[in-house]
Formats: sequence, structure tokens, C-alpha cells
Amino acid sequence: MSPILLTFQAVINRLATADWNRSTLSEAAVRQVMVLPLLQVAGFDIWNPLEVQPEETNAAGNRPDLIVRCGDTAEMGFILEIKRRSVSLDEGTLGQALAYAGHIGLRWVWLTNGQTWLLADEKRSGAYKEREVLRLELNAPHFAEDLRVLLERSIWANGQAETALDQLKAVQQRRVLSDRVETFRKSKGLSTFELALEWMQDKQLLSEAEVKLLASSAEMVITEPEFEPVLSNETELKPEPVSHKGFPLEMTFSNRGGQGRALVFEDGSLEIQVGSITAKNSVPSFPKWHVQLEKLEREGIVTKLEGGSYRFVKAKRFNKPSTPAEIVSGTSTNGRYAWKTLEGKAYRLIFPK
Repeated sequence: MSPILLTFQAVINRLATADWNRSTLSEAAVRQVMVLPLLQVAGFDIWNPLEVQPEETNAAGNRPDLIVRCGDTAEMGFILEIKRRSVSLDEGTLGQALAYAGHIGLRWVWLTNGQTWLLADEKRSGAYKEREVLRLELNAPHFAEDLRVLLERSIWANGQAETALDQLKAVQQRRVLSDRVETFRKSKGLSTFELALEWMQDKQLLSEAEVKLLASSAEMVITEPEFEPVLSNETELKPEPVSHKGFPLEMTFSNRGGQGRALVFEDGSLEIQVGSITAKNSVPSFPKWHVQLEKLEREGIVTKLEGGSYRFVKAKRFNKPSTPAEIVSGTSTNGRYAWKTLEGKAYRLIFPK
């Protein structure tokens, strides 16, 4: 059987819709079918007990479910405490995990029952509840992208968990503000998100800080994992480069009604071709889409169609694949996985890092 490569989002979708994902799951089952696959797809070597250490009793007699380390400092790893699906993550269960972290000398704690993922900071003072810094729910919108930001191995290997957390909080705030502006736009019958934003500024319905946050185009600290997991009976940690002749290669991508066709050149740049069509709108959490399209329209690259979509009337070349994928789809997109040749080979297989 050929190996089945699953992306982070695909693993999340699998967990959220699996018929076995129910409250009767034991702690061991949560670890096996929910926690370990996510650690692997985030880039951790779950087969290396020096990196993902299971139930090791230390000198203080503590035995955390998993100790995950990517280096020697307190910032380069975390305790991961696992509970059965039916257990609620309260102050009692969190206190136990924080105590483990304190004894071991790690700052961060993940606590999960598979459905809920809670991140806590052992360095914070106060009651255990006050040390909780993030709580994510499996079936909530944006769960996959938010969890990936703070579970990605590269974040921990570089000791950047605090930075990633701050940036994720800003992204979450922008989502809330974007929803407010979109609700206002619909209530007033305004044509664009930007027009609604101007109205709300004029009426002082948004503070200067909120407007500045909405205008921010800063991206979350997130990189691709070192490898995608293989959930099959075969092992393949890294894709092999695919040899190609005759650049440029034709690639396509479609999502949310957008249909993109592009030529990819030997240096990895990607040129969107005439006739490509974007989605009709962007998701509320991606307001920069309107700014991108309006700029391209001013440059004569695209023209707006009835219904909100844009058509490329001139070819446009991009240095990286994610920007054109986001323009086509109207949502945050990893272009290395999105663009594929006519034979179905992804950009990342042709241009591995």
C-alpha cells in the first residue's frame, strides 16, 4: 500500500469527524489516535524518546504523560498531560500538570483530553487558573491554524513560544474586529469591507488601536513542519525531490470558488495566468485580500466581475507560492501544498526546502 501523507489540516479533519471520537475514549486512546498524530504532523519525531519522552519518572517522583524537548532551555519544550475524553480540564487537572513542569524545569504545559487543548505558563504567578494562556476546541473555527501555530516544532526548537502566542492573540483579536466590521457592512448595505471600516472610523465605533490592529498585515510565526506524518504501514519522513525538465511547469489550484492557473519557473517563482478567477469574497479573518485585489486592479492586472470575483487580464509573477494562492482563494493558504501540476504533484515536492 502506498503511504498516505496527511497535512495538519487533514489530520484535524480526520479527528473531528471520526466516528470513534466520542466521550468514551480512554486516556491511552486519546494519546494514540489524537495526540501522537498531531505531534508528528507538527514536526516532532514521536519515535525518538529523547524528543518525545513517555511517562518517565523523575527524581521528584513525577511522571508526566509526555515530556517534549527540542533543546536544553526551559523555553524549548513542554509537558503534555493527557486526560480521557470525558475529563474536563479544570484547575485541578491543570495544577497537576503545572507542578510537573515546575519540578522538571520547563515553562510551558499543554493539557488535553483530545477535544480541548489548553496551554499554560508555569512562570505566571497566581492561582492555577490564572496561568492558563490559551484554550482551543477541536470543532471551533480556526482550530487547526491556531493549534498548528503553537504546536509547530520549529517554534519550540527556536524558543519562540511566547512570541508565537502574542502574535496568535493579535490574530484572534483581528478576527473579532473583522466580524464586527462585516456585521456593520451587511447592516448598512455597504459594498466593501474597507468602506464599512471608514464609516465605523468616522462614527468612532472603532478605537485607533482597533483600526491599527485591523490594518496590520503581520503574519503569525509559523513555518512548515520538517516532515508531514505518514499514517500508514510504510515509513517516509521526507518527500524526495521530483526531477522535472522543461520549465515552466503548469500548475493549478482551486478553493472557495477561485480557479487559478499558473506557470512555475525553475527559480520557484509562480506566474498567475490570464483567465484565472478569484473567490467572490474573503473570509472575515482575512481583510488584506481586499487590499491585494484593489492594488492589482489599479495596476490593470485584474478586473472585477459581477458577484465580487476578479479575473486576471494580465499575467502576474510572484516570488512565493502562498500569496497567489491566497489571492485566488480569499483565505490564508500555504501555496507549497496548494499548487499542483496537472499530474497532481504539489509544489513542495518539486521545490523541497
